[in-house]
Amino acid sequence: MYRSIDSSRNKHASSSAALSEKREASLNRKKQFTLLHVIFAIQIAFCISVIVRSRNVLSATDAGILLLVPILQTIWVAAATYLARSRQFFLHPIILRSFPIFWLPFFVAGVQQAIFGGLQEQTTAILNYLPRSTFVGLQTVRVLAVGSLIKWYHGIFPFAFAWFTAFPDMLFGISAIVLLIQGDWIQDDTFLATWNMIGLAIIVPFGAMVLQLGMAPTQLYRSNVPNGSVFEYPMVLGPAAVVPILVSWNIMVAVWAVSRNR
Repeated sequence: MYRSIDSSRNKHASSSAALSEKREASLNRKKQFTLLHVIFAIQIAFCISVIVRSRNVLSATDAGILLLVPILQTIWVAAATYLARSRQFFLHPIILRSFPIFWLPFFVAGVQQAIFGGLQEQTTAILNYLPRSTFVGLQTVRVLAVGSLIKWYHGIFPFAFAWFTAFPDMLFGISAIVLLIQGDWIQDDTFLATWNMIGLAIIVPFGAMVLQLGMAPTQLYRSNVPNGSVFEYPMVLGPAAVVPILVSWNIMVAVWAVSRNR
């Protein structure tokens, strides 16, 4: 009788362990699934396309210099991927306590701003030459922030960052689709500048503050899923590359639109 009870308990424990392993494996698969690689590939293709399509208003030298942007951004993403996957660099306690959300994005955004900003006349020529819908169209990829909401639903993404950053980001992407369909509003410089500044504000400073205030050393709230999980691979590609590239284009278009009103 006792052997039968022990055997039943062992079977139950074994079944529970197997179920737990399956759940863990399922969560890991969901964590690894991401559209960030696809979005980054779209961004790189977009940048190259913008430069190639503007060849009539750019010299070969200027085009070559501007092409350094997608090249250097790709190199950085490769390096960040290696550091995140092999070394778990971005999860090191020293890194997490160093306010990474305020400096990590500037590796990729800084390259874009420095090179395009350094060639201001050429950048203005590009923005004047190409249809405004080109740059609004890039922002439609932000609808894919819905992926963060799905991850939150499955318990693998921070609540506050999902609903107070990813959700507004998704809405901004939807607004880009609406503007492309409507067509007329983006022809107004003031509207275009304001819209792009809203796209910037969702991330900087609002999104950055939401994330940082849930992390040491400025932690004001706690979440079932730590905010630091955003710096796990592959999610780290968001703050390290995808998001700052989108925001960089917001800044460039907004500055250009404002300058036209002077």
